[in-house]
Amino acid sequence: MTKGARVQRCNMKRATFLAASTAAATLIPGARARAADDTICFGTTAAETFALPLFAQELGFFKSAGLNVEITMFPGGAAVSAAVAGRALDIGATNTGTFANSHLRGIPFTIIAPGALYRSAEATTVLVVSKNSPLATAKDLNGKTIGVTTVHDLSQATVMKWADVNGGDSQSMKFIELTMAQMDAALGANRIDVSLLQEPQLTYAKDDIRRIAQPYDAIGSLFLLTAYFANSDWLAQNPAAAKKVAGALRQAAIWARGNAAATVPILEKYSKIPAAVLSQVARARHGETLEPALIQPVIDTMADYKFSPRRFPAAEVCWTPPKG
Repeated sequence: MTKGARVQRCNMKRATFLAASTAAATLIPGARARAADDTICFGTTAAETFALPLFAQELGFFKSAGLNVEITMFPGGAAVSAAVAGRALDIGATNTGTFANSHLRGIPFTIIAPGALYRSAEATTVLVVSKNSPLATAKDLNGKTIGVTTVHDLSQATVMKWADVNGGDSQSMKFIELTMAQMDAALGANRIDVSLLQEPQLTYAKDDIRRIAQPYDAIGSLFLLTAYFANSDWLAQNPAAAKKVAGALRQAAIWARGNAAATVPILEKYSKIPAAVLSQVARARHGETLEPALIQPVIDTMADYKFSPRRFPAAEVCWTPPKG
């Protein structure tokens, strides 16, 4: 198979996956057959929290490991999950809350490598209000409308837990779904009272907003926010390749930790966010080892707020690579 044919197969039309994402939970192993070759099809998004495969590709870490990786960019995690479930992708990027729900719906996914960590000292997602808003405490948010990127997911569960822990009543709050790009305008027009905003929008909107809380702190000061996962059937058939992918992602995480300035041109290339902005934002830190204990708080929080059917041990979805 030629390189052009491999790229064409890996880079399926985004519209197909967006349509498929609404039915991701019904996809089963074998739903889509793929021609066999040595290409690993990897799906991710342009956000820094999902950027390790971009770093690994640009710096040649995949190539050095003897891997032929083709990366397809997606607008969001739902489309990535649909593509991995349908076997159009081998590996994808997701947030750990979404992954928990996929696992409990029986979708055959396995986490092979850590993504971005939430670190309280370097928070990149913050609860904000308009600059002149009187709201300041969890109790002040009772009855208010809060903008999150995804309802009934980790972002909403996080705000609810923070509110309840700090004297508010999360059941009285209304949550609506908005893109990051829509948040600032929605605050300014009073369509929402509060927004869960993340970088780089925090930096873009800094003159219009006031920070009131780091709600992820209610889950913990350190946990795994995103991860890289594989179709479990592909993983069972390709353990050696998966181990090399995980190794290259770890190499990228170590490189990124020591070379923050050098990551900016790569992030600018894929996200189209100007380097001048990227140089100002709070930067994500990436995990270097896969630790189930850093995923468990997310699983528990999702279950506590009924966004997942139940709790389960994080270790049962984390892959242990073969020795040697």
